[in-house]
Amino acid sequence: MEEERLETENRRLADQLSNQVSHLKSLAYDIELETKEHNRLLGGLGWDFDGSRGILSGSMGRVNKMIKSNKSNRRLMCYVILGVVVLVLLGYTLASRATRQ
Repeated sequence: MEEERLETENRRLADQLSNQVSHLKSLAYDIELETKEHNRLLGGLGWDFDGSRGILSGSMGRVNKMIKSNKSNRRLMCYVILGVVVLVLLGYTLASRATRQ
């Protein structure tokens, strides 16, 4: 009688342990999938930053060339700077409105 009770208790605890182990396996598999997805996204982000760096360095090269060309481009340079400032302020305004909603 006592042996049967101990055997039943042992089976119940073994089943609980088995359920917990299978749950942990499932969590580990989900973590692995998330990790692989994040690594893929971060790798793509690195390529995006490299592309952006190339575009920005080309733009800076053109701006430096325009500055060094001659003094008559001062008015054009002022317009370019004003345009950049307006774009930055517009982007900031739109971003702040988007985060408020």
